[in-house]
Amino acid sequence: MAELSVVIVATDNEQRTVLQVLVDGTSVARTVHTCASFPVAASDPVARRVQAANPDVLLIDIPADSSTVAMRAIELCIRNYPSLPYSPSET
Repeated sequence: MAELSVVIVATDNEQRTVLQVLVDGTSVARTVHTCASFPVAASDPVARRVQAANPDVLLIDIPADSSTVAMRAIELCIRNYPSLPYSPSET
């Protein structure tokens, strides 16, 4: 079985590292890209990098202190990448 490619979006460096270790520690998935900021528009460099990575899964961390920004990013990604499965992670 081929590995799933995963893009991780997390503003907290430690959380992003933990998520990457967890994903890469499985035998079914590998991290192909990580982002330290949320995409805010379809033309945003983060959104373009996510699209260029062409992941099977987009994992978005939802920090308690900026959940509104994260939710907007999720809405943007759903509109721009409707075929991707999403797995939100709350910190």
